[in-house]
Amino acid sequence: MDCGRIPFKLLIGLGLAVFAGIIILGLNPRHGLFTNKVARLEDGPGIRFRKYGIAATKSFDPPVMTETFSVEIAFRSDHLRKNGFGILFMLHDGEDAGQLLMGQWRSHVVVMNGDDYDYSRKNPRLSADTAPLGGEPILATVTTGPAGARIYLNGRLVLEKKHLTLRFPGGDGRVRLVLGNSVYGNTSWEGDLYGFAIYPFPLSPDGVAAHYNAWRSLGDFSFAAAEGAVLAYRFDEAAGGRVLDSTGRGLHLEIPPRVTLLKRQVLTFPANEFSLRADFLQDVVVNFTGFVPFGFLVASLLFRLQGRRRRAVAVAVAAGVAVSLGIEIGQSWMPSRSSSLLDLAMNTAGTGAGAAVFGLVCCRNLR
Repeated sequence: MDCGRIPFKLLIGLGLAVFAGIIILGLNPRHGLFTNKVARLEDGPGIRFRKYGIAATKSFDPPVMTETFSVEIAFRSDHLRKNGFGILFMLHDGEDAGQLLMGQWRSHVVVMNGDDYDYSRKNPRLSADTAPLGGEPILATVTTGPAGARIYLNGRLVLEKKHLTLRFPGGDGRVRLVLGNSVYGNTSWEGDLYGFAIYPFPLSPDGVAAHYNAWRSLGDFSFAAAEGAVLAYRFDEAAGGRVLDSTGRGLHLEIPPRVTLLKRQVLTFPANEFSLRADFLQDVVVNFTGFVPFGFLVASLLFRLQGRRRRAVAVAVAAGVAVSLGIEIGQSWMPSRSSSLLDLAMNTAGTGAGAAVFGLVCCRNLR
């Protein structure tokens, strides 16, 4: 391969094009503004979440017993057609391992503590298939206490695990309720929310059925505060960026104009993500191969300028590390993106492979 015949100006143009492509794909600036895609419903109480939507409270002290409580959430999902895990609600105290959440994977809603979204660690959870209910609005009720944990859909018991106890996270005023996304802004859910409430006791089966009937007849969550809820949201405000807590505790939900990252992750390396899943392997291959042309072109340009093969290869790899590190740090500030040490490693390996190809193949013809 006679790399010496490639015009210098063409090398510069190709290098700039590859660099621009890496930045565009890495930072995805078309979503740079990240407008918060949360809107009021026009035909009744509720808010609609689209991709990159979020609503959250300020931090607060846990209002319930750690292992004795109930959560109700009324929703209609558009997440059935989406790939990936989306979070309907999350209670987070700063530690992912203790967070309590309800998420959705295709037609299944999942309730669990922790961050085992893909179930690779087999952490205990409740799961219920919403497909039999079609696309109708759903009231999901989760209870936990000495008798175990249960999940109900539209007033009917779907799953009971007597040896599972869910835990309410928190302490030191650090609990935060997040709806429609995670604290990192990268696990968005799409659909409509009509009501949300937390009770400091496990609702009985009769109580669950009564609440479902009240919701269907009233069309909102106006019953929740009178039934002993310690947090309750009716989503019946006409407009504005705030959803009021109807219990009077003042823990209102805020809907910021843009998606706000409530917590940032920089260069995470979760070992549990390693698998042979197609999406994981695709991500590894893309991060590796995307930097191969970069390493090749940077090494070529540096060799033309300095005439030293080893230095050209080493500086090209260092440039790949610097560019990748900048992208990963930038991603830590951007909703929907994840700053990953594995991505940095794959980008660096790809740059090294491209520079090595130049050093082994092209330099022989350039001497």
